[in-house]
Amino acid sequence: MENEIVEDPEMISFLKPFQDLGTEKLGDILGMATHKLEGDRRVTRYQQTALGKLIGHSYMEVTKADLAVVNSGGIRTSLEQGKISYRDIRTVVPFANSVCSVEMKGSEIKNYIDGALKKEKGTGAYPQIAGALVVVKNGKIKSLKVGGKEISPNKMYRMAINQYMASGGDGYPLLENHPRYIDTGYPDYKVVGEYIKKHGPINPWNLKTEKSVINL
Repeated sequence: MENEIVEDPEMISFLKPFQDLGTEKLGDILGMATHKLEGDRRVTRYQQTALGKLIGHSYMEVTKADLAVVNSGGIRTSLEQGKISYRDIRTVVPFANSVCSVEMKGSEIKNYIDGALKKEKGTGAYPQIAGALVVVKNGKIKSLKVGGKEISPNKMYRMAINQYMASGGDGYPLLENHPRYIDTGYPDYKVVGEYIKKHGPINPWNLKTEKSVINL
C-alpha cells in the first residue's frame, strides 16, 4: 500500500523491556480449573453455562449484588482444564468492560429479566444469569426467585451487569442514568481473575448444579 516504515532499533530497544514485562505478567497463574468451562459461542449463546455463572458470581461479589446478568457476547472463549493464567482471563473477557450495579424494585428486575430472556438465541445478547432462578412457561415468567425466595415486587434488589449492557449495548435497557446506578470502575477481567484466585480451584460441575433458567 505504501513504503514500509523502517524499524528504529533505538525505539525497539527502549520498548522491549516493557513488552517482556507484559508477557511475563500475562503468564501469572491465578488458579486452577478441575474441568473445562465451556465458552464456545455455539454453546454460550444458546444455553446457561458454568462459565457464564462464574463471571456473574464474580460481578455479584465485587458489587455485593443479589443477582447478575451477563451478555454472552462478552464471553469469547473457554477456560480449559488445568492452570488458569492472567492471559487466559484476558482472552475469555477481552473487552475490559467495567462491572456495574443498579438497585431496582423487584417488579423492575422482573421486567429486565423478562426482556433479557426474550433476546434471540445465537446472538451475543443472550443472557447468562447468576443468583436467580427463573421458571418460564409459554414464554412468560412463572416464577423468579432471588436468594432462594420469590421476588417481592416492591422490595429493592441489586443487580450486577457490565458497562456495555448498562449503556444499552445489545439492545438492553439504558441504565447508566438510573439514580441508583454505580459503575465500580473495576474491569471485568480483573474482577473475574480475583474471584478465581479467591475461590479456586474452580469446579464447573458445582456451577452447573445451580439452575438459573427452567423452561416448562
